[in-house]
Amino acid sequence: MAQQRVALLFQRDLAFCRGVLAGAEEWLADSGASWHLRHAPSTVDVMDSLREWQPDGVLGHVFDQQLASELEAWGGPWVNTTLTLPELQVPTVDADQDAVGEMAADYLLGLGFRNFGFYGNPWAVFSQLREAGFQRGLRRAGFEPSTCYADYLPMRPARTSWVEADATLSAWLQALPKPAAVFCCHDVPARDVAEACRTLGLRVPEEIAILGVDNDRFECEITRPTLSSIALPMREIGRQAAGLLERAMQGELPAGTTVAIPPVHVVARRSTDLRAVRDPSVRRALAFLQDHYTESIGVGETAAAAGLSRRQLERRFREALGRTILSEIHRLRVDAAMKLLAETELKIEAVATRSGFSSARQMAEVFRRTLGKPPSVCRREAREMTG
Repeated sequence: MAQQRVALLFQRDLAFCRGVLAGAEEWLADSGASWHLRHAPSTVDVMDSLREWQPDGVLGHVFDQQLASELEAWGGPWVNTTLTLPELQVPTVDADQDAVGEMAADYLLGLGFRNFGFYGNPWAVFSQLREAGFQRGLRRAGFEPSTCYADYLPMRPARTSWVEADATLSAWLQALPKPAAVFCCHDVPARDVAEACRTLGLRVPEEIAILGVDNDRFECEITRPTLSSIALPMREIGRQAAGLLERAMQGELPAGTTVAIPPVHVVARRSTDLRAVRDPSVRRALAFLQDHYTESIGVGETAAAAGLSRRQLERRFREALGRTILSEIHRLRVDAAMKLLAETELKIEAVATRSGFSSARQMAEVFRRTLGKPPSVCRREAREMTG
């Protein structure tokens, strides 16, 4: 098989791009395809070198209209890995952005919030779709988010007035009814929201809870407090994008093909570590569960901590959150187990014990009932998708 030249145009300072590249490299190792690779940033400055090199195909994270226009003029096969530019007719693999927004809505509603905001890019397709999914999820529950916009791609443009941008964001945050949950189009604007709250004296998460997208560990860990974020299937995007490019270089792929891959899960950190419910008894119950879910507790112990009978608490809990106390215990344990499965080498039995399950068997039963798959599959998928 003749070796094919492939240019990889990615901003490797972004965790998303590094994950996609890792997935593309995995596909290449597994497929047996023969590619000669050239790495370069996704800026229009690369076009002279690209034309001189004469690649057979391009795989990129192209969010700049000028670069996209130059690649279209170049005329060779290329595959994009971001739904950013409107009306761009090129094969694209990305996360299911609509599902990202719905996941954000479900998660924040589950925390008991009744006031919501969305902070994102007004014209980038991925931001629009995330906002639409977020709105739809909230509207099903009878809520409508407030909105504020800024041009993050992924940072704000250098020409943006810092003073004006800060004033707009600050005024919006101050006007939100509290407590409120703010969903941001990705982790960079989420960190700016956290910084604005700190400047304004707004407590996170007590007054403003913040949720980002990408689960960029650097961005999430340097944010104060640490940032909750939706993890995306970066490696799987890279694998499927590389496979599409191979087909495109063989002339098999329609120009407008789009593949949307579901998001992975919410990685909860301090920025959403709050249950925004009005009923003080339910708040006491939630605080007790948060502190003791890894222990051998049940409805009886939770009701005692809340100062109510089992029947009273179960009724109030369902009215406030739309689910049972036992389902909340399981949710906390599953979230803790998912984090350990994705980020540690602990054996399944140890994950079960640390997460509060009585045994690996019980954990497997709860995983199958709530997620439809066993812990071992969740571990493999989380690592394959996110790296």
